[in-house]
Amino acid sequence: MMDLRGIERCRGKRSEDLTSFPFRTWKSSLRNKRRSMKQFRKVVNKYLERLKEGENREPTRYLNCHNFNTRSYIKDRVRNEFSPLTKEEEDEVNNALSASDSKKVLVIHQDSNIKITKEDIRCLLLETWLNDEVINLYLELLKERENREPTQYLKCHFFNTFFYKKLFNQRGEYDYQAVKRWTTHKKLGHNLLDCDSILVPIHKHFHWTLAVINIKEKKIQYYDSLDTRDNHVFNVLTKYIQDEVEDKCRNHLNLGGWKHEHMENIPLQENGSDCGVFMLKYADFHSRGMPPDFTQANIEYYRRRMANEILKLRVE
Repeated sequence: MMDLRGIERCRGKRSEDLTSFPFRTWKSSLRNKRRSMKQFRKVVNKYLERLKEGENREPTRYLNCHNFNTRSYIKDRVRNEFSPLTKEEEDEVNNALSASDSKKVLVIHQDSNIKITKEDIRCLLLETWLNDEVINLYLELLKERENREPTQYLKCHFFNTFFYKKLFNQRGEYDYQAVKRWTTHKKLGHNLLDCDSILVPIHKHFHWTLAVINIKEKKIQYYDSLDTRDNHVFNVLTKYIQDEVEDKCRNHLNLGGWKHEHMENIPLQENGSDCGVFMLKYADFHSRGMPPDFTQANIEYYRRRMANEILKLRVE
């Protein structure tokens, strides 16, 4: 009998007293045919019944999930997370990752004008550091996924890899003036603080990490695949949010009650080259309103899947 205390949060929504559903255990059981999809649907439905009971008892604490589609949810979470590439997709990825014609432009993302050459996409080969172009394009594709299905994902703003470098420059100085025009209403089409979360990729000392300004839950979260800590990031981003509110809203925001979280019990890398992939997957899972649920063993698959998604200019 599975523990029914852990109820998965509805996609794109949050409730602070709910913990995550043990999908990794179920994915393993389904792959090894120890359990069937029928059993899995039954367990998920029990979870949803518990969630509905809680909502009826305390409507202010729970989110309305009456439109939740169990079959669609299962398909998205279990079948698609590690679905293999087709033979045609594998051939396209192999061709893109080949060493020939390295300067050839493979794709151009129109809105951002990011160009990906064969040389760029080869950073998705094993044991290779990801570059700015691939990371920034992938973040653009995550945002486009949210725009296609806004009810299915958290409302996120994805800063590119140059934001934090501008905000906290090479001289070790905080410089809000360098980035304050990045988030005007005219550029975004909305107020930055209307987002559920603001995602900030950070590169320092040859290592990628991810900071999340979680507006919805009033906390700043720090994901590091090497499990190191950096309190300075919290200080910089706290100052940034305060300056942003003062500049855009002409108001003062007191962040005294906000939490600072070094994220624990997250997937960690086991080598010196996969931090960029881990950082992007942290962003991917967070934008879905889910805790990251993968391991180092999945990274080879994720690299090839990312290459395929970049070639198609679409993340699912």
